[in-house]
Amino acid sequence: MLPLSRNSPESDLCMNIDTFSATLQQLTEACHQLPVEEFRRHALETMAEAFNAQIGWWGMTYEDGENFLAHSSCYTGMPEGCEEMLNLTHGENLVGNRCRSAPGEACLFGPPELYGNMATAVLASYMDIQQVIAISLRDPQLSQSTFLSLARKEKSRPFPPSDASFFKLLASHLAELLKINFLCHISRMRDIRTQNPIGRAMSDAACMVHIADRVFMQLVGDEWPDWKGPQLPTALTTSIQNGLSKFLGSRISAEFFPCDRLWLVTVNERSLLDVLDRREREVAIAFAAGGSYKHVARQLGLAPATVRHYLRHIYEKLSISNKATLVSMVGNTGVPRPDN
Repeated sequence: MLPLSRNSPESDLCMNIDTFSATLQQLTEACHQLPVEEFRRHALETMAEAFNAQIGWWGMTYEDGENFLAHSSCYTGMPEGCEEMLNLTHGENLVGNRCRSAPGEACLFGPPELYGNMATAVLASYMDIQQVIAISLRDPQLSQSTFLSLARKEKSRPFPPSDASFFKLLASHLAELLKINFLCHISRMRDIRTQNPIGRAMSDAACMVHIADRVFMQLVGDEWPDWKGPQLPTALTTSIQNGLSKFLGSRISAEFFPCDRLWLVTVNERSLLDVLDRREREVAIAFAAGGSYKHVARQLGLAPATVRHYLRHIYEKLSISNKATLVSMVGNTGVPRPDN
């Protein structure tokens, strides 16, 4: 790998360490804020701008026998139908074949390579490109690869070899950021489905917070306006140290889950069901979803008599006397009901 010098002597078009750092920071911030497709477009445009490229393609390729086919494409500066063109020339595409033969390595291509191969020349002419930098990152578990390429058009200067080092580093970071972005998206969708956003944080045995998401900070701030961290609020710290699994505040409820030597702390707004313990809550939600005693028993691995026992306690704790009221209370909490 070439040294990541702060200033490149080769060209003012070269990537440098300052641009690299700024680009990585921008991508990291965006991955936590944007929906998946919007993040992919933003990330590709950011990469293209950072490397002074006019064209970019970011997608997945999978193995179909001896063929490698592109899917889930995201591109910038490319004409419509480019994915179909890539798939038509997949077997003889010099760029794709070389990157697949050296996964994880950034490859540089100029006019001799791009126009010396018939299939690649068709693509290069179609998109009017002269210089390409590309990389393939393989996922052996899923038998597919992430493929990222940037291109410069006619009369543009070539990518210098030093850019390959920066491109390789950013591409590997980008692949991981996309996974984080998917997880953030899943979390947001789950919160939307429950209509009751859940905040999450990780703390150590001393209850010092290592990381916390935006919802956690907002909800904990609502409960304790003067809390600044880095240690969890005193009430949560005391609950963990006393071996409790749950805390009920005036505005929030919190649960604590041991994770090796760390603690996962989840918080959400107070619910009508917060007076129930976890098993009672599961029974209440399943029963409110329309299940009979026997159905709930099968679903939760309990005896029907045990379900009846739980429901008696649930009704007492919630001060209700019938299933219709329970259904209404579960619906008002925004808790997702399991499918029947």
